Amino acid sequence: MRAFAIDPSLLPLLEALRPFDFDRQSLAEIRHYANLNKVPTIAESISLRTEHIVPTSSHAPEVRVLSYRPSLEDTLPVYLHIHGGGFVMGTPDRSEARNRMISDQANCAVFSVDYRLAPETAFPGPLEDCYAVLKWIVDNAALLRIDPSRIAVGGESAGGGLAAALSILARDRAELHVGFQVLTYPMLDDRTAFNRGMQIQGRTFHVWTPENNRFGWQAMLGSDISGTTDISPYAAPGRLKDFANLPATFLAVGALDLFLSENLEFIKGLANSGVATETAVYPGAFHGFILSPTASVARRYHEAVLRALRGFFQQLQ
Repeated sequence: MRAFAIDPSLLPLLEALRPFDFDRQSLAEIRHYANLNKVPTIAESISLRTEHIVPTSSHAPEVRVLSYRPSLEDTLPVYLHIHGGGFVMGTPDRSEARNRMISDQANCAVFSVDYRLAPETAFPGPLEDCYAVLKWIVDNAALLRIDPSRIAVGGESAGGGLAAALSILARDRAELHVGFQVLTYPMLDDRTAFNRGMQIQGRTFHVWTPENNRFGWQAMLGSDISGTTDISPYAAPGRLKDFANLPATFLAVGALDLFLSENLEFIKGLANSGVATETAVYPGAFHGFILSPTASVARRYHEAVLRALRGFFQQLQ
């Protein structure tokens, strides 16, 4: 396959994924479309769904959480999922088919966070929502019938960035333990949004563009500080200097993704600090490729995620 050539099996998905135009459309319109957009999805599993309302420890509003589990009787390991959407859109409901599949086939309880969105709630609000849910899961382990020693976190795009930030925050606060993270083309580094060189190399980035990326980061951090030097790694994990004692990590990204370089830099930082890592770079794959129900590259990704989660869960069983 030629450099920058799209995997032909992903072309139907690319046709279905309408690009976001934050200059011409209001954010309300884009959110409405994103929630209604009927891209193909994988088949649903038999896992049981429950909706929870989780209290927070501050003056923030309660957080809605969706959970899925294949059994009500067994004590299960946990996968805490954080949805994508550039920090500005998305809901956990959009990931239901995939989260049901993970729950069923990895034999785990999946919790998916309906965190507050930017710009209405900027950093650190969305991250604190995720932390509150993680703490609620651990504090209520017996009631929820989960094993707090086997907790993985993960997400896609902005959700992957929040998952990475959550692992860093959990390490530094030292009251919760995350054992594994699954990062799918995570949105990690605000500096990518302001790298003009990336936009003049003749590259075309599908689905999530440099312009989209700039909008998302400015919504999360504020237009006056995005891309500057004074950014916390809790906001942009790509800024992290100390990678020691972070969870073992599986990271997946397409070779045509805008986030490829920042993702590889993050994995390099983890590996250089002795953190166990596995990286999967998928040729011909663009941002969002995992949504395809038929492409072999998407199928390989799902198999790799299940294999990584099962490996972590079984290792500590």
